[in-house]
Order: sequence, then structure tokens, then C-alpha cells
Amino acid sequence: MTRWGKLGLTLCATAALFATAGRAQANLLTFEVIPAYAPNGPVSPNWTNYIVNGLAGIQQNMDIGSRAVTPAAYERVAGPVALEDMVYTTFNSWRGEAAPTSYGPVFDGEFGNRIHFGLHIVADTDMPFMLSDIEWSLDSNDVTNYFDQSGSFASATYSATRVGIDYGLDGVKGGGDDIILNAGQSGSTPVNELIYIGVGDGFFASEPGAPSYQDEIDMTLSDIYLGCGHPQGCEFDLVGTYSLPDGAGGRVSTSGTVTVSIVPEPSTALMTICGGLLSLAGLRRRS
Repeated sequence: MTRWGKLGLTLCATAALFATAGRAQANLLTFEVIPAYAPNGPVSPNWTNYIVNGLAGIQQNMDIGSRAVTPAAYERVAGPVALEDMVYTTFNSWRGEAAPTSYGPVFDGEFGNRIHFGLHIVADTDMPFMLSDIEWSLDSNDVTNYFDQSGSFASATYSATRVGIDYGLDGVKGGGDDIILNAGQSGSTPVNELIYIGVGDGFFASEPGAPSYQDEIDMTLSDIYLGCGHPQGCEFDLVGTYSLPDGAGGRVSTSGTVTVSIVPEPSTALMTICGGLLSLAGLRRRS
């Protein structure tokens, strides 16, 4: 049994979102992390359209579309977060429903859901920054620290999901001489603005002995709830953090935090009681 079998990290009932933004250092006008719901990219057939909506939503700090209508919708985390919104699969599913019929044919071919910590940086025009300088981390304060991982963009390039903008000689966005970096340009190229879909993560539904795909999802949820170890549920914080050099040998950072309360649904609780302690060997994390 994996460490998740011991704790059962999940997003089920009440979630509160706290995203910091503002002048984190003298040359940063905006340094903001925005957690948002997402389809399971890049395998989602709607991933490309989600990226378009996500980049626009991050720049404007607004939702675009509805997840009840299209998987390509961009919605920020701003209320209750269900565990089903972080379960991804190798088979057709959406928000915890295998071969989903509750939403419409546009959801055919989807492979579940994840949470991404979007990033928006805008700098003073005379003090640009570089993608390669950015470091990131995910941290969860459950007893197993399940989501803890970190990395950097030291060798990364600008891409469709990490768009850099050089405002040009006039130093004005949209002034006619902007340079858009979104197709493999070096991450060491200075930019005035970065819009990034963000590091994402979720739970992989994997129960090889399940009689059906829906049972595979339900058994995974049951395992996670069971691991909480308390009949009334428990809470944890999941924090996404990005940092940049501060110009004085240190780093300045900003974070987005999703605070979650684990409260199992009656049907899941019954499955947990009847099924006993199930293995979570198939659960894995990724970014």
C-alpha cells in the first residue's frame, strides 16, 4: 500500500483559495499564482483549446467558459473542490464519471481532471526577467507530504503553455513591435511578461481488479477517503509556489494555496466499510 493509503489526500468538500499578487520586488509589477481546474493535458482532445482559454483567463484574471459545457473552459478555483476534479484516468472519464453521459458528447475522449497553478508575471520594462530563472514547488502539509516536489526552468524553452512577451523598443504591450515567444525559443531570452498554464497535479485512478471503469474510479476514491484516518474527515493545504532571483543573491516568491477538507460521500463511506483497506499502488503524481 502506498503512502496515500496511510493518509488519503483528496479534495472533496470545502476548499478556500488564497492567491497572492502584487509588487514582490522593485521590478515586478505583477507576480501572481492562480490555481485553476483543467482537463488532463496533454492527452485531452480539448487541451489545445483549454490552453487558449487559460492564457486569456490568466492575463485577465477571469473565468472563460463553463466546465459543465466544455472541457476547454478555464475556471479558477474559488470554492468547493471535489476530489473528482483531481482524478485522471487512462480511459474516458470526466469529473469522476467513467464514459460520462451527464455532460454531453463534447466530453467523449476526455481522461479526467487536474488542478494547475497558473502563473502571471509582469516586470518593469527596464528590468526584464527570464523563464530560465524561475523555480517552482508543490507542497502539501499532510503527514505524508504526498504532493511535495520541486523543479526549475533552467533548461526549459518558451512554449504554447509558457508564453513570454517582449514589449519591444517602445516598452509598451501592444505597441506594434511586441515579440511573442511561444515556440521553443530559449528560456534565457529576457521578457517583460510571462503567462504560464502552470504546474499541475492530480490522482491517477488505477485499480486493476475493478470489474468496471466506474468501479476503478470509485475504489480509488474510497482508498483515498479511507486513508484520512478519521470518520469525520481531515484537512490539508496544497501550495504552488514560484520564485525568481531578487537581485541581492536571494529569491522572491509568490504562492497560490488551496485549503481542502476531506468529507467522504455516503456511498464512498459505505464502499470503504465494505471493501476494507484497498491498495493505492496505482496512485501516482506528476506535474
